[in-house]
This record gives sequence, structure tokens and C-alpha cells, in this order.
Amino acid sequence: MRFMIGIILIVLFLFTGTAFAEKKASFSTVLKPESIQVYEDEFFINEGSAIFIYSLKDYRLKKKFGKQGEGPQEFKLSSLGIEGHKICFRIFPDSIFVSSEKKVSYFSRKGEFIKEKRIYEPLVLDLTPIGEIGETFVGRNYKAIENIPYFSVDLFNKEGKKIKEICKHQIPYYKKENMVLWQLVSKLPEFKTDGQRIFVAGGGDFILDIYSSKGEKIKVIKQKYKKRKITNPERIEILETWKRDYSFIKRRWDVFKKMINVPGYFPALRTFSVSDKKIYVQTCNIEESKTRFVILDLDGKFIRQVYLPLRYRNIIKHFPYTIDKNMLYQLVENEDTDTWELHVAKIK
Repeated sequence: MRFMIGIILIVLFLFTGTAFAEKKASFSTVLKPESIQVYEDEFFINEGSAIFIYSLKDYRLKKKFGKQGEGPQEFKLSSLGIEGHKICFRIFPDSIFVSSEKKVSYFSRKGEFIKEKRIYEPLVLDLTPIGEIGETFVGRNYKAIENIPYFSVDLFNKEGKKIKEICKHQIPYYKKENMVLWQLVSKLPEFKTDGQRIFVAGGGDFILDIYSSKGEKIKVIKQKYKKRKITNPERIEILETWKRDYSFIKRRWDVFKKMINVPGYFPALRTFSVSDKKIYVQTCNIEESKTRFVILDLDGKFIRQVYLPLRYRNIIKHFPYTIDKNMLYQLVENEDTDTWELHVAKIK
């Protein structure tokens, strides 16, 4: 590992015993993957502006498409710096949908180009079809109201023009002596969809709002959940991670360290996914090198909780993973061999 982080976090995150998922394959074709998706007998990896298609049977590379740029079959990465530069893609039975800055693109399941369309809104994140494919989209937008930063979840028409704001959530920060302090580790607003409904997590509490494909609120899911306290060693490592892993902060650390704050607790809800007609909520609670997940049905009814062998890049971020058909698939970096590995675990 690049940085020795102390006995507590070594036990939680770096122990390599039988608690971890089974390694299935290793890849030298990807250098810094950002996401992984599984669909039927294939899995898809996104790295920068490229998408790799692999066979889930023999793990061979079947196709790579996409490159940086603004021309046909090229993707311009989002310039919204708060979450880095990335594209968003989604797999459908007969197509692959890709949204990049100012454009949506469609490819066949084999990665062959079909069509693309320019959109109006320049800074939309995670633009995804909702309802009938190609007619309506849902995405996140950044805005500031009276100098307070927000992420809004909005609906867009087929031209990519905003038609409705579904909700907005304040980006975690607080003011002290007229200075804005960013709350590190806090939960940023995010949404997921099953194609017909939109699920929104707006903050650090265990709360999910459910909306219809037309943006009408259906239900609010609330679960009582005890947050995990951030210890002093963890607080130090959080600050060191930001200083070490984010170059734009490292260059001006003397300025940024006065603008950031580490809260007393990790959020109850770190992130979530929707798969197999279930909601998988990843918490920040870790026991014996396994992360606690709470599984709900699509109406928010508690099903069970499980502990999954999730691997972490650092104390702030986990390695990319996805859940499909009761299986956890995760890409894990092996720094000794300078490769990425696919780890798979059954969700029992």
C-alpha cells in the first residue's frame, strides 16, 4: 500500500484472509477504472472516456470503444470538478446508452455506434433514460442559491432540456466566521433508477425518497441507524488522503486546509444501488473486514442485512463495484503486479 494508515484501519480494510471475495481474473488493459456494470453474460468497465466489454464466461476483452473528444463516437468528460471528470453509461437489452458533457450517445450491445444527440444542459451529471427510452431523462445538476451550493435532481426532455426539478439537496458544508467549510466524508446527493422510478439519497441520514418517472414523490424510506463515530486516527487519515490523492488540493494545501472540516461521524448511508428489484444500501459500518449492507425491497421494506467483503482504495473511497443477481462484483487494484483484478462474492 502507498501509505501505512495504522493498526485499526489495517484490520478493517487491508486484511487479506478468507473474508474477501474470490479473485476471478486480472486485467492489464485498464489503468484507472471508474465503474463496472454487469449485464447477462458480460461485464462493462468505464475508464475515462473509454468503455471496455468483457465476457463473464472467460473474462476476455470483446470490445473497447470511446475516446476523449467532441467528435462522433467521442466523449467529452464532465468538467464539474466536485466529483471529477467522468461519463455515465447504462446497459439495455439491445443497446448501450452513454451520456457525456453536452451529448448522449447510443451503441449496440456489441459496442457499435448507432447515433448521438447534442443536449442543451452543459453540466448535467449521470444523465439516464427514465420511462420510455429516449423520451425522458433524469440527471443531477449543480446550482448555487444565495451562495449556497446544491445538487438538484431534474427531469429532461428528449432534447436534453430541463422540464422539471424533482428535488434539490444542499451540498454538505457549514459557515464559520464568514468562511465556507466543506464537510469531508459527508454524503453527496445521488440518485438511482430502475427505469420506472427514481430513488434519491440526499444526505448522511438513512433516508431515501422515491419518485415516479414523472417526478412525483411516491414515498419516503426512513430507517433508524446508528452512525459510526470517526476516531482521531481516522480523522488524520481522512485529511492525509485528501492531501495526498487530490492534486489540485495538494498544490494549495495551505489554503484548502482552512476550508475543510471533518465531521464527528461517518454518514449512515454511504451509497446505494438498485438491482434485482431490491435496494442495496452500503453503510459505513465495518466488522471483521466486511461492510454492512442493508437490503430493502423497492417499497422500502426491510429484507435483511448482510456483511460483504468490500475492498477500499482508501478510508474515503471503495474500489468500483456493482451488484447483479445476488452477486457482488468488484474491481480491485493489485499494486504488487500493477494490474486490476475482478473479485466476485455470493450475497447469501
